[in-house]
Amino acid sequence: MDTELKEHDIVFGCAIAGVEGTLTDPPHDKEPCVVILGGSHSHTRDGEMMHHRAPKRDALKRLADALARGGVPSYRFDKVPFGKSRRTRYWTGVYADEALVAATAIRVIREQFDRVIVVGEGAGVYLACIAAMNGVQADGYIFLGGHCGSGEEMYRYNFDPLAEYVGEDPSRQTWARRHDLHRSLALGKRYMEMFDAARAGLNSFLLKDGEFSMMIDLRRRREELDLPPDEMFRHIASPVLALSGARDLNVAPDHAEKIAQTLRRFNNENVVAGTLSGVDHIFQFAPDDPVEAFLERHTFASFNRPYDGRLYRVILDWLESPEKAEQTLASFS
Repeated sequence: MDTELKEHDIVFGCAIAGVEGTLTDPPHDKEPCVVILGGSHSHTRDGEMMHHRAPKRDALKRLADALARGGVPSYRFDKVPFGKSRRTRYWTGVYADEALVAATAIRVIREQFDRVIVVGEGAGVYLACIAAMNGVQADGYIFLGGHCGSGEEMYRYNFDPLAEYVGEDPSRQTWARRHDLHRSLALGKRYMEMFDAARAGLNSFLLKDGEFSMMIDLRRRREELDLPPDEMFRHIASPVLALSGARDLNVAPDHAEKIAQTLRRFNNENVVAGTLSGVDHIFQFAPDDPVEAFLERHTFASFNRPYDGRLYRVILDWLESPEKAEQTLASFS
């Protein structure tokens, strides 16, 4: 990394949280500044997932470093309540809370930079849309592995295959227990009941499968029903780059193009969409064998795979011009 690279913390607060993050400010930096909104895999500013089974990962720091090498400053922060970010007594943990934090981060960075681009990773795409709905619009958006469908579709794509795989062979129950997949298996069997409960206005749902049971908070599911993720793109009026991985087992690979189609339906024609071959939801290379890729996805072994440098090239090219990004994506085909 360039020894002249400047990094310093920026701390901000709002009614529901106190947040700390890192501004990466390369020498001779240029506008715009990128605000990175991590998804469900990224709890800390560097992109680490705070889960007992998850290997250490640093996807967001890698992105910030790649941007810096291209002369582009960025800001990334610890999600509440991870790292050094803390919730107040007003924090409820719903999407609206996270979107308020995201919106505040955008406003804070805009005080220092005239132009702000938002990178949404996974669920961070949804947060960016909610922030835009609430009046905080960035000058451009980069959506990585964004979901463009209903909440039920997301659960079906994530958990149906797991329930089917384990159900095909009783011996696979041992594998599932060894990797603590009880919750995921139960969701694969009962997610529709869970959404029915949310649709009925309930705040919680008892998720039960055999000896496993846990109470599920339904407030986020109710938000997804009230604010369908695909319809939320109507609030994005700025230029967009939407990218997906061709081997994404979290969000269907065609959702980058679905985002583009949805944006155009809402009269935003300034969109570039593409799919990178051979990579997963977080743009790490996935095995050629689909069963091996499936097993790695559910055991987090995929976190140990190399990252695809093409992602950073497309992003930097798009920041220079959408036409250049389109040419770069075409060269990968």
